[in-house]
Amino acid sequence: MNTRWRISLAAGSLLACLAGWKLTQWGFAALGCAGDIKHLQPCFWAGVDLRPVIGFGLFWLPILALPLFVITVWVIGKAIEAKLRNEHAS
Repeated sequence: MNTRWRISLAAGSLLACLAGWKLTQWGFAALGCAGDIKHLQPCFWAGVDLRPVIGFGLFWLPILALPLFVITVWVIGKAIEAKLRNEHAS
């Protein structure tokens, strides 16, 4: 796998996690949901209760962002190191 794909996949997963977290924060406020992370009140949009989605986004996505950040930095570092090594060897 070339360097550009490695960096894109690593950064993309972190950006997707952060975007999902921010989207659930926005949805919680915009839809007028009430409660806290342990006691979410029913929150409906188009007749569908969004509690499971909002609960997952508000609880798990910030927790998953930290290891994803570390993995992203590591993968990008390894990709840059490999690219520099290949340029030096040429």
